[in-house]
Amino acid sequence: MQFLKQNIAATIKLGPFVNSTDGVTPETALTISQADIRLSKNGGDFAQTNNVAGATHDENGYYDVPLDTTDTNTLGRLIVAVNESGALPVWQELTVLVANVFDSLISGSDNLQTDAIEISSSSAAANNVESNIGNLDAAISTVATATALTTAQNDLDILTGSDGATLATSQPNYAPSVAGDEMDLIDAPNTTAITAIQSGLATATSISSLNDISVDDIFAKKPTVGGVVTFQTVINALYSMARGKIVKTNDTYVFYDDDNATALVTFTIDPNLETRTPS
Repeated sequence: MQFLKQNIAATIKLGPFVNSTDGVTPETALTISQADIRLSKNGGDFAQTNNVAGATHDENGYYDVPLDTTDTNTLGRLIVAVNESGALPVWQELTVLVANVFDSLISGSDNLQTDAIEISSSSAAANNVESNIGNLDAAISTVATATALTTAQNDLDILTGSDGATLATSQPNYAPSVAGDEMDLIDAPNTTAITAIQSGLATATSISSLNDISVDDIFAKKPTVGGVVTFQTVINALYSMARGKIVKTNDTYVFYDDDNATALVTFTIDPNLETRTPS
């Protein structure tokens, strides 16, 4: 069985034509005209080929038979038959295929079509899958062609999930100078916001808000403003315990600065307080 591509002209080898008397001797000089070349398309009645040219001898009784696009326009079985005087009858069965199948099987220039017509015996299910894939593809294309994100989308919003203006309203102790002054993780660190926060920390005078906490106040310098201790006594005590001496006189404790001379915190423990052992 030979394959032909639908609606494509082709030349086939038909033979061998041998002498009708001895059945062996090749007939190399037959005159095979258009009317002698008969075609049956997919079980239809025989009719002469549409191509006006006849067959041409090649060698040893084999003849080239040209077929045009009309001869190959019907899918399925194609029988080409010649019954010429002086030779035994010769015929050949061929199969006409759609272009992509022929190119997949013969020339390798295409792929077999494998559309999902049904899923679980349902064409509606297959259509739904196709529709959903189309929607996903459209969504991906929309994201891929986006030129820029908004300021609110670009910013890292730690507290509210909104832009800097909303953040400043809901968290007044964190007040960037303009909307979107949060640290930006997508484009680049927002230096305006960082500078504002650093400035607030450097001028802290109390522990009432985030802007009032200085790194130096906690780790390096004495927690004072204008020479007067202003932080809570617990912080002063922790500072003194880390930097200066502690002197106990009877029931009184004095926490000193790092010069071991300046008293920062003094407190007395009442000896009459009930003492309990933790359980």
